[in-house]
This record gives sequence, C-alpha cells and structure tokens, in this order.
Amino acid sequence: MYTVAEDYDVEAALGLADRESNGHNTSSNERLLGEMTEYESFASLGVPEDVTDHIVVCGFPSDTYHFIKTIREAPMPDDYTPSPAVVFLASDCIDEREFERLRGFCDVYFVQGSPVNFADLKKTNIRSAISVLILTQASEAQYSDPNMVDADAITIVRYIVEISQRTRMPNLVVELEKSSNVKLLSSLANDSRTSSAFGLPALVVRNVSYRSPRRDSAVGAVSRRDSLWGSLDDGDGNTDASFVLEEFIASGRVFMNSMLDSLMSECYRKPWITQFLHILINGSSNDLEERRLFQVEAPNELVALTYGECFRKFLDMASCTVIGLWRPERGVVLPHPCVFINPPMDLQIEPGDLFFVVGKPFTFTSSPDILNCVFIKMSAFRSKFLYPAKVNWFPGHMALARRQMVAQMDAVDVLIEVRDARIPWSSANPVLEEAFGKSKPRLVVFNKSDLANSNMQQRVEKQCKSQLGEATDCLFTSVTKGKRLHAILQWCNKHSQAQFKSTAGSMAMVVGIPNVGKSSLINEFRRLSNSQKLAKGRKRATVGPTPGVTVRNDIIKVNDKPAVYVVDTPGVMLPNIPSSETGMRLALTGAIKDEVVGTELIADYMLFLLNQMKSTRY
Repeated sequence: MYTVAEDYDVEAALGLADRESNGHNTSSNERLLGEMTEYESFASLGVPEDVTDHIVVCGFPSDTYHFIKTIREAPMPDDYTPSPAVVFLASDCIDEREFERLRGFCDVYFVQGSPVNFADLKKTNIRSAISVLILTQASEAQYSDPNMVDADAITIVRYIVEISQRTRMPNLVVELEKSSNVKLLSSLANDSRTSSAFGLPALVVRNVSYRSPRRDSAVGAVSRRDSLWGSLDDGDGNTDASFVLEEFIASGRVFMNSMLDSLMSECYRKPWITQFLHILINGSSNDLEERRLFQVEAPNELVALTYGECFRKFLDMASCTVIGLWRPERGVVLPHPCVFINPPMDLQIEPGDLFFVVGKPFTFTSSPDILNCVFIKMSAFRSKFLYPAKVNWFPGHMALARRQMVAQMDAVDVLIEVRDARIPWSSANPVLEEAFGKSKPRLVVFNKSDLANSNMQQRVEKQCKSQLGEATDCLFTSVTKGKRLHAILQWCNKHSQAQFKSTAGSMAMVVGIPNVGKSSLINEFRRLSNSQKLAKGRKRATVGPTPGVTVRNDIIKVNDKPAVYVVDTPGVMLPNIPSSETGMRLALTGAIKDEVVGTELIADYMLFLLNQMKSTRY
C-alpha cells in the first residue's frame, strides 16, 4: 500500500479528478431544490467550490452533534471571522435522525467517497482547508496483520502531505487504532520536512497531533485499564521505552484510551470528576458567560513577564485562571513543543506561547480593551539565560584535519594560533594545545580586535602567558583593518632563523577554530608580499562568511625573500564543547553554524548579553 502511495502522481491524479468531475453525470445536482428534502440536499449536493478555510473530516465521529457544537462555540480571532465550515468525507451518509440534530448548524457539508481516493479528496476542496481530521475506519478483525489496522489513516496522511507541498499545509489530527503507529506518522512528518522540495513549515510539524480511538466496549476498556503505558506495548507485550520519548508523545499531543480508562477508575473515588471535565470542556448551560477551558496566545505585552505575573494579570483583566502553557519548539533548547502544567511562577513567557485558560473565552485581538485596563510595567532585564543542554558541532573533516596537522608538525617551523579577540578564551581549542604541545615556537593572534574591547588587551595577554608560558607571544590584529600584519611575518622570520641555513625558507602552520580569520590572514600575507607574482597570484586561501569553508590542509607561499610558506588548515572545534555558555558564545561569533543552534536562540542570546552590559545602542 505504501509503495502505491509513493509512486502515485499527485498532479496527474488531481487532473484526472477534474476530468471525471467535468464529465460526471450531474443529473442529481440539476434537480430543483424544491423537489429535494434538506436531508437529500445534504447527502447529494456536496460542497460549494467557494468554501475555503474549512475543516475536512474523513469519516463521521460517534457524536456528530457535539463535535460540530464544540467547533461552533470556539472563540474566533475577531468578531468578523466566521466559524469555519465543516466538510465530512465518508462512504455512507449519516441517517436522517442524526441529520435532524444538525439542522441548526450552518455551513455543514457532506461528500460521499473514500479518503484514500484522490478524486474524492479533491471534492472537499482540501487544498484550501485549514484542518483535516482523519478518523479510524477499520478494525483489527479486517486484517491478518493487526499492525495494518492504521494503514488507511497513514496513507491518507501521505496523500495530504503530497497535495500540500505547493500550498499551505493544513493542521492534521489523526485517529489511530494502535498508538505504536505514532512512530510511522512521526517519521513521515520528519521525512517530509527534510526531503520535500518546498519543505513543511515548522508550524505544521508543531501542530500535528494524534489520538487513539474511542472504545465502545466495556470489555475493551477493562482490558487496557491496568496502566497508562499499556498502550505503549510494542506488540509482544513489552513496553517500548523509546516510544515514550517520541516527539508527539513527549509534547503531549497523543491521546490514548488508557487515559479514559484511568478516569473511569477515578470515578469510583471521585464521582464528581466526569461532571467537572464536562463543564471544563463544554461549559455549563446555567452559566450565562459560558466559562470553560480555552487557549489564547501570549500578546507582546506579556512576553518576558513571569508566569506568576501573567497569572495575576489574567485574573485582573478577564477574571480568568491560567492553568498551564503550551510552548513551541526552540531549537536545541527545546527540540519539540511541550506542555507545562502548573509551571514555576518564575518561568518567563516567550513569543509563541499559548496559555491554557479557564473562564469566558476571548482573544486579545477581538478584545483589545482587556489589555488597556491593566498597567503593564516594563519588565526588568533577565538576570539568567536559559542555555541549551548541549551545543556541539564536529563534522568529519575536522577529525581528518586534526590528524593531518599532527602528521605535518615535523615539517613546520612555527605555529600561529588564531583566536577571536571578542571571545579570547572560548575561541581557544585545548585539543590542539595537547596535540602540538610546546615543541614549536607559538604565536597567539587575537584577530578582529577592532570589534573587541581594547581596554582588555593587556589583561588578556597577561592571562594568556600565564596559561601557555611566558615564552608565548601574543598579538592583537584586525585583518579587515590591516593592523599589525607585518609584525606577524617578522615574528615568523625571527623564530625560524635556525632553519634558514639548511632550508629554503620557513614553514608556518595557522591553526584555530572555524571562522576566526585564518584564511583571510593568509591572503593578506600574500597581498603584502614583496613579490608582485605572489601578490597577484591566483592561489589563495578559500574564505567565506560562514564556518566550515576550508575543509582540507593546503600549503601556500606568502613571501619570497625570505621565503615563507604557510599551511592553511580547516577550523577544528572541540569534539565536546565543555559548557553550553561557551557553545553559545561560539555560535554568536560565527564559529558554529547558525542552524546547529537556531537563529532565534542566537539573536535572543545576543540581546541578553547587550542588556547585561547595559548597552542600548541596538
């Protein structure tokens, strides 16, 4: 079944659907509406072509009335935005008795067909849908292999992902018979995010959620009541521990039957709990304000405040109680979205956070006066930064380069270590120091000194000598400004005099972490050469604005009289960066690729440092 889905030509299938619909016998649609009952119109007319931003439901839920009622009662962003239309796609329509309960709802449509058929999916205007709900359509009894029970649902997801590659990806809600099949949907979302030519927005992956099906049988409920983790069995009766850490389970986006089973057990001790949940979700018919549980996005006025401050402000603003937060992914700090229930009072609110609120539903867009009635003071700058658990970047060419540098050390006369003057200690690489030791004369060049605090140079030089030895020389330079470049060449000639009697010149090796200016320094040496041939020669070190441009060792002649050769080496990072703070400094200065940490996190860290230094120039 999956092979068919992969080889299916989406555009050709949709084009075929157009041809089929153009040649379709529309005699039923041409009947006069006066000759058809409301139920017949609902069952046969389908969905109008101008319906957009709607919800597509593959199958019918067990209680269609309450399903639509919940959608209609959800708060909208503003008073001018209508509640979305609902389109059901199923092989059989609901009966007239069930339809009578739905007559009070407008913009509800039915399309007869199969969700695994592209032509039928096209009839629902799925390309313009904002959400797609896929309900389970099968049972284990229909398959010889019980693991295939969710095959149709997974196939539908594949179809929708392919259809949406050139359009907006709808929010997917998939009902599964076996919760272990979450792994298949999780890998499908990740594969689509990385392999698609157009890519899936992060918001899409963040919004995908899955839940296992309802159980009508009391026997089925009792059989799974033992434990929440009973639904995580791998099929052999063993609990798959890695499955518990799946993205969609860890982020609270999987609903399993065992949760209801546990609730049934709790009813024995707490008979009021079901009534409480019913009021929490649907509200009370006696409550004129229709208070219940809802979500609202954190406005800019509440960003950077603590959860405790926001809790009090919600009480003052709208007489609502905040019970938790939903937070989107934050790069390496928070790889997956997660839910905070009763979070710490000092937790800071970040952009994109969603509050779980109990009260009368509202949105800040539709009710701007709520914020106007509260004095929102300026929040103090953060005193602490939430560092990621680990920041590492050590591609394969770095390990090879380090071995080549050690092998070439016998032919090298002097060693030039280039560091970033803005982070003189974080840009040092102890692994290189251990590999080279003190066998060669060593010069530590602090490049980009024009961007660093010049008042700290003497202190940095003193501490460098105390760590590496008094014989170690230090120079502060700026390749872009041309500062003290001749001094480096003079140092190389001075410390290579012993070799001039038996060799044709001196050999220097330039080492350091990525993106500190090693290759740019070598190119400046050639430009300053006393030989016009070298100054205008084509052989130059490869440079670029991002780390990892130089990936192999290369010997370049930079001067003629006396002859000076330089070994240009790739930037080598530590295999394991000792602290997250050091890793963030390296990422901020460009030594680590932005995508390793995340651009938003790097920008946030930069603002944190500027605020710590009380620099308001930005």
